[in-house]
Amino acid sequence: MNRREFIYGVISIGIGTVTGACVYDPGPGHGPPPHAPAHGYRYRHPHGVDLVYDAGIGGYVVLGMPRYYFIDGHFFRFHRDRWQRSRRLKGNWRRHEHDRLPRGLRRKPRRKKSRRRGRKRDRD
Repeated sequence: MNRREFIYGVISIGIGTVTGACVYDPGPGHGPPPHAPAHGYRYRHPHGVDLVYDAGIGGYVVLGMPRYYFIDGHFFRFHRDRWQRSRRLKGNWRRHEHDRLPRGLRRKPRRKKSRRRGRKRDRD
């Protein structure tokens, strides 16, 4: 064995050891983690609801619950013409000011538009 073969052998063993020690753990569900911006990615929250990532709001939409969102560890909902926030889906909802919402939710409507058009009936 000459010197060159010996050096190549040492380098090969070193590279093999380093790359062999690297382990990739995809995590539960084998998808991106909950914080990863992957539009359409589904995530099962420990509270028993399914969430789908929406890149437009930068967070998750709660499936089957219109106007419910999950962003940065909090649930948000638009309820009775107001935004509310809670750490748990089923309880302790508190009012949340529109200007303090996460950026993606600020684009959502503040209040529902009234279906009335302002017409007054003639009363005789």
